[in-house]
Amino acid sequence: MLEKNINKLILICFLLIDFIINLTKKNEIERREILVVEFANIGDFILKIVSLKKLKKENKDKRMDLICDISCKSIAERTGYFDRVIGIDRKKFLRKIYYRYSVLKKLKKQEYEISINLFYSRNIFADDWIIKNIKSKEKIGLLGDNVNRNFYKISNNWYTKLIKTPEQILFETERTNLLVRELINLKFKNEYSDITNFFNDEFELSKEFGVIFLGASNLKRAYPLEKMIEVLKKIPKEIDLVFCGTEQELKLYQKLEKIYVLKNKKINLIGKTTLVESINIIKNSKFVIGNDSGPVHIAAALKKPSICILGGGMDIGRFFPYKFSDEKSEEKKYFLPRVIYEEKKCFGCGWKCKYKTKKSDSWPCISEVSLEKIQNELEKILQKGSEKC
Repeated sequence: MLEKNINKLILICFLLIDFIINLTKKNEIERREILVVEFANIGDFILKIVSLKKLKKENKDKRMDLICDISCKSIAERTGYFDRVIGIDRKKFLRKIYYRYSVLKKLKKQEYEISINLFYSRNIFADDWIIKNIKSKEKIGLLGDNVNRNFYKISNNWYTKLIKTPEQILFETERTNLLVRELINLKFKNEYSDITNFFNDEFELSKEFGVIFLGASNLKRAYPLEKMIEVLKKIPKEIDLVFCGTEQELKLYQKLEKIYVLKNKKINLIGKTTLVESINIIKNSKFVIGNDSGPVHIAAALKKPSICILGGGMDIGRFFPYKFSDEKSEEKKYFLPRVIYEEKKCFGCGWKCKYKTKKSDSWPCISEVSLEKIQNELEKILQKGSEKC
């Protein structure tokens, strides 16, 4: 009840911001053609690049713009699919009133023939609100799940058409493709995203190395460091270990150095690289080991074998493992993430864990993932390289 009342207050506040914007002096409108709104994080955005490719191919003579989270802007620009990429800081958009006001005021200057929201778990205060404020003849989105069920009766009215997809769990790319097929009225085969041609920058490192991501967006979703060390012990000393990630993961690396001296040469690049640099590092690596996070999706899109240590916050099958329901033929899948998890009854909790843990401890669905299973998958990668495992 408290959360519902807070959301009502937020709704009133944001409506007031819109009212103020509408009172300001009207500027000359710039008319555009297609707008795509994809306000997801890096990993989710990577999954949808193949869908965006299909959409652009069927609209190659039209100008197509993209609104995305600022973290995905550099990737979006590399694809060449968009005439304009508008990067918005999602966290600031939701939390900083003046930033939100500035963004929405600028968006009011554009008018499109069609606006498309690709996000399934729509958020009334984020992607839905952008659709609301964009001037567009058509506004199309997915009917969505129940993440924001209290407000769907409101935000559904902001669209001219909502496309219904099956309620069962679908791989995220497959669901997005259902929307794209409806838009372009064309059938096409489900495929995985491929970004290998977008990133060819040189990045000087050793000839043979693996990339390690110790953390995740929330460190409670990270595999316990003591167990991760046991995984890394299986890597031959001839292979260097390159540690990447955000600055919040630096403490994990420093702790690793204190409690164990690895036989491999270690290169610490945590917090020292841009997203584009990190992608090029992954492209030149032998493998990637990480938690449920964007780098594993990046590795798959770069056709690099990877290990994903998965918890149960999200529904299994939506983002991991990689699998299309209409797959019939067996193909080489060495580059698809090897997803390792221990399924529990509480899976799909939305990362609202019911178990009490210490602040520094991982959630049980992560900490209890089998060390032996991870080590076995790593051995397959090391032994067979790019061969089918």
